[in-house]
Amino acid sequence: EGDDVDVVKRKARQALEDTFQDEDRGTVLKRSAQQVLDDTFQDEDDDADMVKRCAQQALEDTFQDEDDAEKMKRSAQHALQDTLEDEGDEVDVVKRKARQ
Repeated sequence: EGDDVDVVKRKARQALEDTFQDEDRGTVLKRSAQQVLDDTFQDEDDDADMVKRCAQQALEDTFQDEDDAEKMKRSAQHALQDTLEDEGDEVDVVKRKARQ
């Protein structure tokens, strides 16, 4: 009977150790799953930040393009005004010559 008790004790101890081992594996799996979840959220945050930065850059580029277009418009207006003034000067020269 003493041997039987020892056998039962060893089996119980082994079963208990196996249970703790299973719990340890469960904890490891839980930590791994948590890490995957954390990484996923980090990736989503990184992606969202990148999308926000790209959108911000596109908006800034659009405003820059509008500023550039406004500058080109002003340059074209100045060029047109200069051309009209030159033509006016030429007309004045022709008028003066015609009067003489």
